[in-house]
Amino acid sequence: MDMNIVSESYKASSLNRNAENAAITELTVMQNSTAAFQVILHDNKTKWVNVGTSYRFGPDLATPIYRIQVESQLNVNVNLIDYYLDDHGIAYADKIIEDEFISYPGSLDAPILITIPTTNLAVGERSLNVKVYQGLPGQAETLIDDRQLVVHVIANPLEATTPRLHVDIWQQPANLAKQFKVGLWSDAHFTLIDQMASMLAEIGQDAVTLIVSDDPWKGWGASFIKSKPADLYETNMVTVRKRQGQVVTDFTAMQRYIDIFASHGIDTEYDLFGLLGLWDLPFYTAVPKSDYPEKIVIRYYDEDAKVYGFLSEKADIITYVKQVLQYFRLHGLWERVRIMADEPKATDLERFKDSCAVLQAQVGEATRLPLKVAFNNLEVLAALKAVVDYPVTSLYATTQTFEGVEHPQQEYYVCNMPNRPNSFLASPLGETRLLGALASELRVGGMLRWAFNCWASDAQHDINYNPNFFPVGDMGLAYPLENGRLRGSLRLLALMRACEDYALLMSVDSATRQVALASLFNNHDIASWMVDERTTADGIFSSDDDAFTKFRNILLAK
Repeated sequence: MDMNIVSESYKASSLNRNAENAAITELTVMQNSTAAFQVILHDNKTKWVNVGTSYRFGPDLATPIYRIQVESQLNVNVNLIDYYLDDHGIAYADKIIEDEFISYPGSLDAPILITIPTTNLAVGERSLNVKVYQGLPGQAETLIDDRQLVVHVIANPLEATTPRLHVDIWQQPANLAKQFKVGLWSDAHFTLIDQMASMLAEIGQDAVTLIVSDDPWKGWGASFIKSKPADLYETNMVTVRKRQGQVVTDFTAMQRYIDIFASHGIDTEYDLFGLLGLWDLPFYTAVPKSDYPEKIVIRYYDEDAKVYGFLSEKADIITYVKQVLQYFRLHGLWERVRIMADEPKATDLERFKDSCAVLQAQVGEATRLPLKVAFNNLEVLAALKAVVDYPVTSLYATTQTFEGVEHPQQEYYVCNMPNRPNSFLASPLGETRLLGALASELRVGGMLRWAFNCWASDAQHDINYNPNFFPVGDMGLAYPLENGRLRGSLRLLALMRACEDYALLMSVDSATRQVALASLFNNHDIASWMVDERTTADGIFSSDDDAFTKFRNILLAK
């Protein structure tokens, strides 16, 4: 058995079993941050790995058990990392689990994540020891390896006034309930929502996803993907009834969702999905016939007839929309509202403008609509730029419209494109971390990712769904555990570091910032970055550990 200590950016896989070449003996971390590294156990035999103090016999009493023990005066958290398969059958380590005792086949290394919060730690040097013990059931274990890691804690230059990356990772709350098989908007569901909000807060999330009509994305095409059925349909957070023919709304569930996110410090922005730019997909038959400009779906309960139905009268839909918008105005939240649209097409422009006219009529001509729109189509971007105060552009659209000036209200986004840098299961973790510095290089103020938890089928074991459209890992950054809890990933940890990188870039002068960015980006002719809307040219960036070490040293003036 070989044991090596490697950086947090190491991604073990069935193709990558070279931890010895990536071994480290020291790491540097700022105060009020989180130090992280991995321990990799390597051999070609089935092995049980134990990171706790409890004990259990494996099903095969002849299989060795390796126990990891970290000796340190620091507050150390130790978690095993599990693997998922991509669509090519390659296994990648990514899922941080809470089980303390699992087995790994001989074809896979055993990765263990160690994290150390540095809140309130004094500047200085510490050391810790990682020990590996080997044993068999019924036999005393033996120490087989002992490695030391030196941890350098340095001052954190970030201040409360330092600009942070605006982070908008969309949540899929109905999917969360369905995956864990709990009632929608039940106490059990809101416990999971609280876990989700806590995880997002750790990376610096700013936006709250509020879904105010049923299934704005029309299931992301699930209705015509028959090879692997999936329930990707999102549900309205607003309870709608008709009483004596009048539309009545109840915002209890939505407000509880807002309050939970606010309790974790996420209250900068409220993204309203379901009012504008609703998707229109083939084979989706659930849209009621209506004269309303949007393909809107709003389920309601008729208290008099005691049946459920869907609003179809234009007047009823407008009444509902007005009540939704008034809710935020009456509760003093309007300044934080963004009315979202996701990648409108050129053929949708007239419908988009008609919908905006309806929305404008509900708030009055004196109030500018707070529109936030994700753009990939350059024609649509040009047509709507004047009315959208909060544009979100794909990497392709961002590079093709780059002006070399700061756009603090603009965000760029990653989804199933580009091929790199991105945050897919197969993406190197350095590429995922690069997404923070990328925002600075593009001179925008934020980064958006479309899915935190848009899982298909049994995401506890399989996240491969329609990979020709959704590269594996595109549909989520978190995982449902078999113990009924939600847990993060190495990719989510990389995004946390990305947000920290962005803040450090904002803490230095412009000249230092450009020198630091030059250590990561090899080509500053941004318009030349993309081969097409999905493909990034080779040689644009460096994202290995050496590049990020140089990058941090520049920013921290080491």
